[in-house]
Amino acid sequence: MKLKKNDKVKLVKELVEKAKQEQTFIITNYHGLTSQDCNDFRLKLFEKGMMCKAAKKKLIDIILKNAKLEDIDIRSIEGQLALAWGEDGAELAKTISQFGKQKSKDMIIAGFLDGKYLPKESVIALSNLPNLATLRAQFVGALKSTMFGLVNVLNGNQRKLVLTLNAIGERKALL
Repeated sequence: MKLKKNDKVKLVKELVEKAKQEQTFIITNYHGLTSQDCNDFRLKLFEKGMMCKAAKKKLIDIILKNAKLEDIDIRSIEGQLALAWGEDGAELAKTISQFGKQKSKDMIIAGFLDGKYLPKESVIALSNLPNLATLRAQFVGALKSTMFGLVNVLNGNQRKLVLTLNAIGERKALL
């Protein structure tokens, strides 16, 4: 469906605000996907709290310029493009990458993480990282194991003292 000028202006304003606010999004290529595939893709993103919006290259170029994210030449990219965004950049990249693998498509073009441009290779590397919740759990686990190790080291001397006193007490009791 062709958008009217007012609709395009509204879409650009909306996506510029999203780009400024979120600052973590990925430019995807959905060329060759059926409309059912596109709906499935949007649904997968939506289920994980992420969004995707397809737009013409010219509009995406305007959006990036207005959001002061001009590190990529959108018009030279082949295919139909969309912007996908979410809170967790690694999870977003992983979801897009997995969907592309299911459909035998290379969907990732580039991305922006906290406002910094990431080329395709960096976004793919980001997709291989664990998601934010897993990283937090690993960090807490590392802290927890370090604390238990410290407690055991500090308790070790007390244990040795108690064992030594018990051995001395048993020796005296035998004599």
